[in-house]
Amino acid sequence: MAADRQGRIFQRNLNIEKNGPEAGMPIPGILEMVKEFDPEIIITHFAPVTGEVIEKAKSLEVIGCLREESKILMSRPPARGIIIVF
Repeated sequence: MAADRQGRIFQRNLNIEKNGPEAGMPIPGILEMVKEFDPEIIITHFAPVTGEVIEKAKSLEVIGCLREESKILMSRPPARGIIIVF
């Protein structure tokens, strides 16, 4: 059972890597959190940061990704001079 779960997680992550953040499921509640807190910084390891999240985060200045450069943040180039740090 654990191997089946690991296989599903691997496939989901591979899909995001190949097709960008819009291919993945957003973190549950992320849009609500962005609306409530309007963050200046978002730091992620593998969770997709979608264009919708970027658009709703009006004060966003920096997205930090704790991985090598990846399609995870690049399906839609950030506007407003948002800095992306890998």
